[in-house]
Amino acid sequence: MTGVGKGDDVKPSRLPRVRLSVLRGLRRGRDSRPEEAARHRSVSSMGSAAAGAPSAGMPSTAPPRAVPERGIVPTTGAIPRQSIATPPAGATARSTVGEPVVAAGVEDSRDATWRRLRRMGKPRMSRSNVLATALTLCLGFAIATQIQQTQETGLASLRQDELVRVLDDVNQRSSRLDQQVRELEAQRDVLTSGANTAAEAATQAQKRLDQLSILAGTAPARGPGIALTISDPGGAVHGPVLLDVLQELRDAGAEVVQVGAVRVVAGSFFTDAGSSVTLDGQPLSRPYVFLAIGDPKTMASAMQIPGGIVDTARRLGANAVVEERRIVEITALHTPKTPRYAQPVPDAGTPGGSS
Repeated sequence: MTGVGKGDDVKPSRLPRVRLSVLRGLRRGRDSRPEEAARHRSVSSMGSAAAGAPSAGMPSTAPPRAVPERGIVPTTGAIPRQSIATPPAGATARSTVGEPVVAAGVEDSRDATWRRLRRMGKPRMSRSNVLATALTLCLGFAIATQIQQTQETGLASLRQDELVRVLDDVNQRSSRLDQQVRELEAQRDVLTSGANTAAEAATQAQKRLDQLSILAGTAPARGPGIALTISDPGGAVHGPVLLDVLQELRDAGAEVVQVGAVRVVAGSFFTDAGSSVTLDGQPLSRPYVFLAIGDPKTMASAMQIPGGIVDTARRLGANAVVEERRIVEITALHTPKTPRYAQPVPDAGTPGGSS
């Protein structure tokens, strides 16, 4: 085997083979992986090193390395895809179309926003929505049912003692109204008869004045009635209970009422002041004594009916005693006050009245 010295000519068949391998690596480097590119570079470097550096004791047979021309950079690895950059579609469209493309982008974003809002406002069948709907329907059904039952039942839902009280009140009011009708008809007949009209008118006027004085509490009164005594050692009877007693007496036909030393009028009121009770600002002492003028039987029955005042006082730990009297004296008077805001309305026949 004949060696080749440093000064010998290089065979021309070796140089094209090296260039062919480089070109093949360039063609293959576009789609090759980084590992393959690294392996190719290592092989190329080893080949070039083997071609350029002769082994010890043996003359080199590799051709000399090709020196690249000025301005040309040799490439031995894969060319990244990013290096072959293509202009984005938006840039091309923007350069060719211009302003309409920007408007189209704004319209697309606006449509996307409206789609998102419609998607957010669309009702969803979640557990909380289903529960809220069910509760609303149940509440509406319950309210409608309660209103219908209240309208249909009426007196059917009341207890026996409440029905007795309602019936007694209705009978008493009917009796009082009938009596007032008879009295007014008698007065009309007397005034229209023509005999002693002036004297009869004066008599009727005085009688009316006496009645109004009794109702206003400015005149003493006497007549049949009852005396109701409520003993309250424990202090459990307060103003609301005494107000119920007064209402029951008025419903039973009481015309004049006195509590302790205070005359009861239309504007009377009860107030709790600590452990005591006041009537029209005046303190009441225990036991509470009610004097009422009216039909004794009717008022006594109204106090003693089931669920009435006697039962209420017993439930509170107090004791109520009703006494019917043939004559009840009511001497307490009420001092009327001049109204500050209310003014009388003149009759239609007076000069200041309306026709």
